[in-house]
Amino acid sequence: MKEPEKTRRAGHGATAVKCQLGQRSFVLTKGEGEPAMAIKTTTHLNFRGNARDALAFYQSVFGGELTAFTYAQAQAVTDPAEADQIIWGQVLAEDGFHVMAYDVPSAVSWDPGTIPVFVSVQGGDAEGISRCWKRLVEDGTVVRPIGPSGFSPFYGMVRDRFGTTWVLAVEAARPAP
Repeated sequence: MKEPEKTRRAGHGATAVKCQLGQRSFVLTKGEGEPAMAIKTTTHLNFRGNARDALAFYQSVFGGELTAFTYAQAQAVTDPAEADQIIWGQVLAEDGFHVMAYDVPSAVSWDPGTIPVFVSVQGGDAEGISRCWKRLVEDGTVVRPIGPSGFSPFYGMVRDRFGTTWVLAVEAARPAP
């Protein structure tokens, strides 16, 4: 990781810190005198009773380690029928893939919506993206067939059997700013 570049915003007393993580960079703004912190975002998916199955499926697609913690283990059971459902779960792979999920309790209103979120997976080669695509398409629905697009040499969208829409693409070289 490169050392962050610091710049001062005139008149606001805030500092913008430019960070580079792999090929991704972001700017974190902090107030005067506040310590900077690293930020990592992770997609967190909500399910109704099938988070464990979804996480196991995503592990079969992307590899990695599946961790699942139940409502019973957290001593947070509100409905005995949901004791073995997932209150906190994740799949974390060495290549950087990370997704989290949990089961929304029946006492909580939940509507997954029509297209509530896309999970974007970008990789460096079509072969790796194609492997993930083939697994996600099983019992899923192709939203946009995989192939060349104006912004990627290999791009497609699929809604998996759990209703999650995945965007898979080979990263295209971007011109320097």
